[in-house]
Amino acid sequence: MPINFTTDFFLSVEKPVDKAFNIVVLVRSFMAYIFLVMYEDFGARQFKFLLINTRL
Repeated sequence: MPINFTTDFFLSVEKPVDKAFNIVVLVRSFMAYIFLVMYEDFGARQFKFLLINTRL
């Protein structure tokens, strides 16, 4: 919850960067999804947990 509040606060302060920031987050999560799909066999459970924690 506080993390979401921090992100919303950052987006409201940085209005011009809003679109670019959203695009960066979207691309990053898409690449992370592709990576997890490709490397699902290599113990990606722990790495998925790590990625989700880093992303939030």
